[in-house]
Amino acid sequence: MPREQRRFSRTSQALEAQYRQARGLGVSWVAVTTVNISAAGARFRGPEPLEAGEMLEVRIQLPGAHKPLDAEARIIWSKMQASGVTEYGVEFLNISDQQQAQIDQLVEFLGKDPGVPPS
Repeated sequence: MPREQRRFSRTSQALEAQYRQARGLGVSWVAVTTVNISAAGARFRGPEPLEAGEMLEVRIQLPGAHKPLDAEARIIWSKMQASGVTEYGVEFLNISDQQQAQIDQLVEFLGKDPGVPPS
């Protein structure tokens, strides 16, 4: 099986985050914690099953940032865990080069996950 190649390094630092489904106004934010994050996307656990391809609004509080990172995201994969929570992998869709650089700097500072080199 070929090894997965990633464009950006990632870190397993748990960060406070929120998401809401991008289906309309009045949808509540759901509090979650990231499992890992990179400038391309994030992995987090949530209380409800969501489908691959579903669009979300994501808000992540980066350490040292004055305001949270707000981004549109698409669920790439979703997997129910034995504990009853669901893990999601999301891809950021609209973050700026500056936001990507901010996440990359955070990953460098916190330490990259071993064995997951950028491509």
